[in-house]
Amino acid sequence: MAELEIQDDEWHYLEILEYVRQIPKHKKVVLTGHSLGGGIALIISALTGRLAVAVQPPGVYHSLAKHLALQANAQWVSREAVHEKSISLVVDGDWIQNFDAHGGLVQTINCDEEHRATGMGCHLLEGAICHLLLHCGDRAQRFSACE
Repeated sequence: MAELEIQDDEWHYLEILEYVRQIPKHKKVVLTGHSLGGGIALIISALTGRLAVAVQPPGVYHSLAKHLALQANAQWVSREAVHEKSISLVVDGDWIQNFDAHGGLVQTINCDEEHRATGMGCHLLEGAICHLLLHCGDRAQRFSACE
């Protein structure tokens, strides 16, 4: 952003973090997101102790230390918090997953979009969902767009 002369020193997850902190602990909440949204879900999970399910997120394991340091009232006090409450679905061939390391449960699936694997084909959310539907099924038949 500095190259564009735009000052951007805000961590854009802070509003979501404060919102999640206001939810009573007895309420069951699962944070979800795809790509950067998945990374944000993982960070907020580690800072609040809520469960996160991230689809094709960048890794956040090592960079989590800076977020923990900035949050003096974080309920979790170490990077290992990400191991306790997170699930990440990553796709083989998706280069986004290579930023930082992953913590918690990490499930890797194949890229069914190999014809587009050289670009962003393996990062498409639709590809991950269709892969899950194809291999895990959809007994309720809610989805019909995958071929």
